[in-house]
Amino acid sequence: MSEEQLCILVVEDDADTLKLMARLLDGHGYCIRTASTVEKAEELADGCGLLVSDIGLGAEGGLELMRDLKLRYGMKGIAVSGHAEQSDLKGAADAGFDRFIAKPVSIESLLKTVEELMTHAPSHP
Repeated sequence: MSEEQLCILVVEDDADTLKLMARLLDGHGYCIRTASTVEKAEELADGCGLLVSDIGLGAEGGLELMRDLKLRYGMKGIAVSGHAEQSDLKGAADAGFDRFIAKPVSIESLLKTVEELMTHAPSHP
């Protein structure tokens, strides 16, 4: 990992899942910031290049968060959800998520997707 690599913001309201994803990504050399709420995620987002977020953070919390961070920072995103119906996939794509991973999350799938998107993450001044 280069020092210029941007951080990954992981947002999940289930404490165990948040801890697991953060530990997994940190163990692979990524800079990680974690949040369990949309409000905390908004505070931590500046400087991050990738959002990995549960889309079920309240009414449309995860979707609104992605819309906002895409607009403010050009951030890329991976939606994570236990619901993988066509409407969920479309909602995530419409919100600006680049990829969708259904729960339970496959470690290999998450790492591969993160690596792919972080390679092309936007750079900030």
